[in-house]
Amino acid sequence: MARSLFFKLKTKTGNDLEVFSDSGRPPYPPLFIASSRSDINSKLGANNERAHPDRFYNCHGLTLVSRLGWFDTDNNILSILRDNGFRLKASISDIRRDKISASSNIVAGDIVVYKEPSAGGLVITHTCTIYEVRRHTRQGIISVDLRVLSKLGEMGEYFHEINNKYIMSIYGSIIEVWSNSV
Repeated sequence: MARSLFFKLKTKTGNDLEVFSDSGRPPYPPLFIASSRSDINSKLGANNERAHPDRFYNCHGLTLVSRLGWFDTDNNILSILRDNGFRLKASISDIRRDKISASSNIVAGDIVVYKEPSAGGLVITHTCTIYEVRRHTRQGIISVDLRVLSKLGEMGEYFHEINNKYIMSIYGSIIEVWSNSV
């Protein structure tokens, strides 16, 4: 199946971004989609599904170009964020054990980048957008819980906690939070 370039964008600094019309793979069979959806819903909760499967955009397409297309990690996600005025707000080496600092001033609309180690260093595996920030105090310690909106490859969009075990099993537990807010 031939992959077609859908359109090109330019960052604020003039660098090109290639956005594709789909994943470049043949569509998944309906039974596979139904089974995968059922599995994801059992792990994230059916009430957390926001949109049905759609092979015409992925997590980067959702996060960076408003569901307009399939966006490859070859485009260098971090450069795109920097080019468009985002800056690193928080970096967590292992979200399973480390917590987000309440002083990091994370807000809804900030972007989360998941990474995992590979032979060449860390690779970006997933991006999503924070939609809810819950700050609370337990025994005098302020902590922050973050909920995000994710697109899981060709599957649907889901709301979940940033440290959801199922998500981390797919995308890794190393995260960064990027923001263009003041």
